[in-house]
Formats: sequence, structure tokens, C-alpha cells
Amino acid sequence: MKLYIIITTLSFLCIESGIQFAVGSPLSENYENGLNQFCGQALANELAILCKGRYNDPKGKKGRRGIVDECCSQPCTRSYMKINYCQPETEAPIWDSPMLGPQKKVDYLGYYFQLIGQVLGLTEFE
Repeated sequence: MKLYIIITTLSFLCIESGIQFAVGSPLSENYENGLNQFCGQALANELAILCKGRYNDPKGKKGRRGIVDECCSQPCTRSYMKINYCQPETEAPIWDSPMLGPQKKVDYLGYYFQLIGQVLGLTEFE
């Protein structure tokens, strides 16, 4: 009986979270646009999560209030922090060197079977 209740509860939670994901969860809207005050380590952690290590360049922003004034002294939203303090996400990767470029596709499955054939003596070593 207990197992039936546990399975039913887990099934319900999976279905509910799937529906929220498909339709769009109001929780994510509140997460992005809810007013919060972030100070100290909490501010640094939120900025690191939102920006994923890519921050706006502070050059040329003289006279502008800082993030502490905008999000610690008074509440701000995560979307505000992301728009004003994170670099926009690029669609295509930027390569620093002509040596670096898109990686060629490797047929790992074919390579695996080729190695098995070599080990079993079905094919010759190249």
C-alpha cells in the first residue's frame, strides 16, 4: 500500500512538473522578475550564476551607480542584473586563434568497432 502511494505521488509530481515546463512556469517568471535585495556573498553568487562568468566591461561607465547601490541598498530583479551587468550571450563561438575552430565530427561507434575488429584479428592493423 505504501509503495502504491509513493508511486502515485511521484507520478503526479512528474506530470505536474512536465506540464509546468511545457506551458511555462509562473515560478520562473517570479524568479526572474521578483524584487530581491542581494548583498555581499549573495550578490556575488547571484551575479556569477546569472552571468555564467561573462560580465560587462566596466570601461566608460563613469558616474554610473554600481550594482551594490542598485541591488543591495534597494531591491532589484534578476533580469535587471542580467541585462545591466552580464555580457549578452553570443550565438556563435568567437575563436581567438585561427588554429582553433570547429571540431571535426568523429565516428566513435565506427572507431570502437574497428578497434574490436583489430583486437579479435578480424581486420589488419593500419
